[in-house]
Amino acid sequence: MARLETSESSSGFDGATVRKTPGSFPSSAASGQKLPLSDVRFQATTSPATMRAVLQPPLEPPESVREFFLAAGWPIARPSADQSIPEGHPAAVVLEAFGGLRVGGCGHGEECASSDIEFGHSDYQSNSIILEWQRLLSTRLVNIGEVHHSHGALFVDDSGAWYGMSFIHDAFWFEGASFAEAVERILLGRRSRAMLRPDQTSVSMYGVEISGGHPDAYEWRGGASRAKV
Repeated sequence: MARLETSESSSGFDGATVRKTPGSFPSSAASGQKLPLSDVRFQATTSPATMRAVLQPPLEPPESVREFFLAAGWPIARPSADQSIPEGHPAAVVLEAFGGLRVGGCGHGEECASSDIEFGHSDYQSNSIILEWQRLLSTRLVNIGEVHHSHGALFVDDSGAWYGMSFIHDAFWFEGASFAEAVERILLGRRSRAMLRPDQTSVSMYGVEISGGHPDAYEWRGGASRAKV
């Protein structure tokens, strides 16, 4: 449980230790007054998981694909995120909410085939393609699952943007700037946007060769939209 402190001790909620700055708020939790957020700080011993639980609401799927998550068994208690995930990375939030779930399925979609998402973490930090894209994008790419019956992998960067990598051929793509955009694109069958490395002139996706300037190409050099999950 989080331990909240300022400067004078009193008994807080659920056994937490709360201290008050003289003159800032009553020392008794029984007063019914809320503690001003500006007067409260977390001790260094507070666990990161507790910090996230207190400061960030749970991640929930958008209404457009909520039925897929419910059919997969959400919301239920999920396994803790893998300890190898960098502390505070957006991937940890995704896996804490959905780790272990297999959501959706492959079939007809709005623009292309829809896909399933199997949420889980594997370590790709020795994968040469991921290492190169991390260098090009100046970010950390953390795996949060697989798609298309495990024919591809999903990654989240430091900003919360989502990407995909094929296990079948040399293709890497942009799924969306946020959790909501990405899961809608994948589960509803909306086209992802191919990303080309400097050493690539084109990549094959959706049965066509996509080169720079193509409508389905993503211009990553300008930076991904930095919306958070």
